[in-house]
Amino acid sequence: MLNFTVTGGEGDRGFEFFQNLKTLLYGLMFPIALTMVSGFWYLFVPADINWQASQLILVLHLLGGVISLLIVIPFFILHQKEKKQRLRWLVTPWKLGKKSDENEHQFIQRQIGYLLLVLLLLTYGSGLMIALPGLLFAFDMVVLWENPTQLLLGAVHRWAGGLMVPVLLFHMLWLLRHKQPASGAVAAEAAK
Repeated sequence: MLNFTVTGGEGDRGFEFFQNLKTLLYGLMFPIALTMVSGFWYLFVPADINWQASQLILVLHLLGGVISLLIVIPFFILHQKEKKQRLRWLVTPWKLGKKSDENEHQFIQRQIGYLLLVLLLLTYGSGLMIALPGLLFAFDMVVLWENPTQLLLGAVHRWAGGLMVPVLLFHMLWLLRHKQPASGAVAAEAAK
């Protein structure tokens, strides 16, 4: 059974912190899979084949996107805290050089993680902008993007989401390929 515990200070960063990240990652798997499958379905299967199914797929895509966004935010905060990363690189990306105390594996993994975050921001940002007119319409406000803006948002959402899939797989497979030996509380718990 998955459990989520809030850890205390630096002394508690061991196994509980790892379990928190793992729990959030497990919780993230289904909404992201639902969002990806429904997004690819909506992209590649013409809506005129079955209009009702197409609308159901769109609702599932929106629901999966919102749920995954709500889980990605705490996962990202905990993951950045665990890796002791700073968010200033978002405004200064030219400072993404290799740190002095960082080996090649950590440097490549950090670069892949940053690329993944940029793709996540583009995907979620464009998805929210695409969904905004529909949400405002539910509150009796009519706001529509001009056609070039809507086409640009759709292209950014499709391309960033499509690129996010292989980058996410590469990020996870790179971790498995270069798995570091477990240490401390994680190794003690793994031995049980």
